[in-house]
Formats: sequence, structure tokens, C-alpha cells
Amino acid sequence: MLANLRYGPAGDLKTLDLFVPEQRAGVPLVVFVHGGGWIGGDKRSYGHVGYAYARCGIAFASINYPLAPRARADVQADAVLQATRWLFAHAPLYGFASDRIFLMGHSAGAELVTLAALRRAPSTDKSGLHISGVIALDGFAYQPVADFPASRNLANLPGYYAAAFGPDKARWQSYDVTLKIRGHEPAFVIVHGLDDTYVPAQDSQRLANALTSAGITVTYLQPSDLDHNTVIGAMIHDPTDPTAKAIQAFIFGNGSRPAIAASQSRESGAAQAAGIPSPHTSPSPRLPRPDHVVMVIEENHAFSSIIGNSQAPYMNKLANNGLLLTQSYAVTHPSQPNYLALFAGQIDTNGDGCPERGVPANAPNLGSELIAAGFSFTGYSETMPRAGFTGCWAGFAKWSYARKHNPWVNFSNIPPASNQPYKALPKYENLPTLAIIVPNQAHDMHSGSIEDADEWLQKNLGALIDWGATHNTLFILTWDEDDREESNHIPTIFVGPMVKTGHYDAHVDHYGVLRTLEDMYGLTPTGNARSALGMTGWWR
Repeated sequence: MLANLRYGPAGDLKTLDLFVPEQRAGVPLVVFVHGGGWIGGDKRSYGHVGYAYARCGIAFASINYPLAPRARADVQADAVLQATRWLFAHAPLYGFASDRIFLMGHSAGAELVTLAALRRAPSTDKSGLHISGVIALDGFAYQPVADFPASRNLANLPGYYAAAFGPDKARWQSYDVTLKIRGHEPAFVIVHGLDDTYVPAQDSQRLANALTSAGITVTYLQPSDLDHNTVIGAMIHDPTDPTAKAIQAFIFGNGSRPAIAASQSRESGAAQAAGIPSPHTSPSPRLPRPDHVVMVIEENHAFSSIIGNSQAPYMNKLANNGLLLTQSYAVTHPSQPNYLALFAGQIDTNGDGCPERGVPANAPNLGSELIAAGFSFTGYSETMPRAGFTGCWAGFAKWSYARKHNPWVNFSNIPPASNQPYKALPKYENLPTLAIIVPNQAHDMHSGSIEDADEWLQKNLGALIDWGATHNTLFILTWDEDDREESNHIPTIFVGPMVKTGHYDAHVDHYGVLRTLEDMYGLTPTGNARSALGMTGWWR
């Protein structure tokens, strides 16, 4: 993975992340354009897709582009073409095939790749770029005027449209992609989940009809039981998923073969595929299964404030002796939703409110799934007064316990006996399968210093970490969020005998860490971890 390659001038967000297979000579390339309603989004959110495609033998470039309203949709589409031409010119350097390039976009990104493909005239493109196909996932606004009924469920849709196409609706017609079809466009695969409640499938259907009428080869897929944000997750995690198989067949066939029958019915639950070759997938890498995992969660510090900081000598020793995730990110602000994301794959709706709201008390989570599978889980909170405590606060001043830092207390499927004060931590050989330890607010950096937290960690858990090196125990040190200064870039460190030491440069967030632990123990992924990729390639 090569991060932040620049394809345009500085200051225009014109960077991309490139994921290349280990054996990459002549492989196809997917240029991926993120969603975000034209006004937001980031290439890093789709890093897990990049790794999944690279494992399947497909190079993957996830791009950033200038955002609206500073850049209208036509300028953004031109940035997509600029990035694609840059990648085409650099194909010999990175090893993928220059004549097997595909555009893929999700949500607003689907509209942008479509607009880019239709704005490009092969007869006047002096770069020599050839686009083999376009893959549009749950897109909208292909025809802004027609695709703007008052019944939309997408929040702030008028603001999105005004930012992307301008405040004057009379000018929206100029962005109608169906009016730009000339008959020389590449083949399309258009995907729209049947359960997409944000964007009506009619938007995609109208585009498919217009392209077909112009003689363009179109495969239109409507996978059942998938919504606006889960099509990608199913596509990269389920090797039997018919949409994934169709898209990979389309790519490996260089856009030349029909991928799948025109639709997928809700009743059948499976597409009617004919003659689809198996995707070029690799077997899932073997993950270790530690006897114990001990995780410590710290507070509110960015990557650069810890790594290399002389005030945290013990933490940096762990980073040097273990595996340092250099591209580890929290998912939001403030604290509580990040703890819930790490534990259950979901975030609440009331920030640090006590008790949390928005995540059902009976929702599956890492602890409940471990217990149900015959393993064990206990959370240990410093300064919490007693087992099973459900109060919002305990303790004095900065040395206090805060329930917002204890996600397992919110779940009815976690027994009270699994909610323990830190002083109940047992002898090492009696540790549960997973122990999560949360220091009090003076010792987790929330209200105390980096030096105090570093000293507390070494004094209280240093011997346990050393013991784990010879007892199949994995130690994880992570942070809930950053200090709002580094785009939620946080340190995450893995230490243990099953870990290859070094730097892991893949983008990993709380959902990815959760997915890694779930995969280790063969658990069903929970919440947003279903669409995350676990860590692979760094295990002995």
C-alpha cells in the first residue's frame, strides 16, 4: 500500500492511496471514487476494500478529489480523469496493466465516475488512456432534475445538490449524464441494493435504460437484503456473493463479458448467474488464536504525541518490540462512541451521555459473542467501586471512573460478573480469553499526564506483558480517539509471541481491530466490523 501519492497540485486534495498485489505484473486496476455527497468523504474510508481487491489480484487506487461547493461535480469528474491519466502514465512503475483500467464509485462517487467516463472523448484524449469499464455502486443524481423527488430520505439532499450542481436548478440539466451518452462509452456494471432507503433504485435503473438504449453494454444488479452502505461489505467479505463474483468476472474479463443476469429478486435471494468464473481469490490467511488477549484503552492522544515522545518511554519500548500500526484511526468523537465501536461495531447517538442511547442493550458484541462461543470475557475498570456497578461516575477528581469509558456495562447479554473493578484482575494463568483494562482518568491520559500513564502501565502491567511472551498472550494498547488535531490518527500497538515485529502500514480503525479479534476466535462479525478487514500478514 502506497499512501498519499499526489496526482495534482498541492492544496486540492488530489492524492490517492494505491494497493497493489504482491504479484502485480499485468494485473487490472480499479480507480475508486469515494462517496460523501460531493461535500465530504475520504479515500481512507475504503482502505479495507483496497486490501481485499489486492488480495484477489486486482490493483486498487482510492482517490481524493476537490470537494463541493468549491468544486462542482464537473470539476470533480475532471479530477477523477486526471487521477486516472496519472495512474495510466505510471502503470510501468507500479506494475499494473495500462490497458485494463476500470472506474468504480460509491454513492456520489458513482455519479462522478459515470460523469467522468461520459465527459471523456477517446478521439481527443491525447494521453492514450483506455477505460475498460465503469462500476457504479448505489449511485444517485445521474439526472439531477429527474432524480430529485420530494420523497427522498437522504438527509440534507437539497444542500448536497446545490453544492454539487449549483444553487440554480435550471442549470442542473447540464449535469444530466444521459444527455452526454454518445455510444462510444465503455461497458457498465450498475449495482443498487434493493433495501437502499436513502437513494431510490429508480435513479440507477434510469441510467441503465439510457445506456442500453444507446447500445452500451450494461449489467444491472439489484442485490437483495443490502442497503446503501452494505453492498460493499458483502462484496468484499462473502466469496459466494453474486455481486462480487459478477464484478470480478467483469474486471478479469476486461469488461468484455456479460457478468450476470439483469436482476436479482428479493424472493430468490441469489442472482441468476450463468457462466461466471470463480473470482481470483486467495485463501483467508491463518490467524493466531491466543490463549489470552489483554487490551488497554488510553484516552485522547494522537499518534505523534505518543510515538517518539520521550515522555512515554515504556509505550515506545512496546512499539519497538511489537507491531506498531502506523495508520490506525478512531472512528469519531467524543469518547463513548469509540469505545462502543471497538467493542460492538456500533456508535451511540448521544455522545458521552450516560447511559448511552442508540445501541440496543441486546446487540451482539465482542464479549457476548466470546461467551456464546465458549470463551470468556471480563472488563476491568480502575476505581470502579464494585463488580456490576452501573453508575455514571465514581472516585475523586481526575482519579475517577467514568462509565462512558466502559462499553460492556451497557449490554444485557454481558453478565454483571464480567464487569469488574481493576483490583479484581486475577493471577495471569486465570485470565479470561479477553480482558479489557481501562485505567481511571488520571492514568489513561484523559485528565492526567502522558508520563503518569506510561509509568502506570509499566508498573501495573509490565510483568503481565512479559509473562505473555511465553504464554501465548496477545497484548493490545490503543487509544479511544485523538486530541482532534490529527484527523483521529491514534497509536495502536500489538505485542506478543504470535506477532511479527515491525510497522503495519495498512489503514485500520476500531472496526478493523474488532474484526481481527472476532476472526481470531471464529466469531460472527458484529455491527460495522462486518464490512471491515481484519489484520493479516503480521502473524508468526
